[in-house]
Amino acid sequence: MKYLLVTLVLCLFSGPLLSEESLEFDYNKDTLSDKWYAGPALVYDCEEMHWACVGVVDHKKCGNLRENALKIGKETLECAPSEIYEYRKECHEVMQRLINEASYPRVCLNPRVRGRFIGFR
Repeated sequence: MKYLLVTLVLCLFSGPLLSEESLEFDYNKDTLSDKWYAGPALVYDCEEMHWACVGVVDHKKCGNLRENALKIGKETLECAPSEIYEYRKECHEVMQRLINEASYPRVCLNPRVRGRFIGFR
């Protein structure tokens, strides 16, 4: 009987596993690195060679960095923005699939030098 009572009390006071607060974006809790904050937007960091689900602001920053690098003619680009998803979970699922493919995205290369890397994605 004590076991049942203790279990019931714990269930009542534990609350939901995912509260509304945990779904809120908090820059203090969601820092991925010095470079990126977590979010629902997928980018490939060409310098550190990894996928990341970042915030929409960082996704836009990545796009701007890419445009500037293309304008000045850099052969290797800093990053490649991909899709923006509604939820982080969707982004993480796509990111996991891309990681499992283990391929180097050719989008990190300036289009004028991509031809040298036939066979790469």
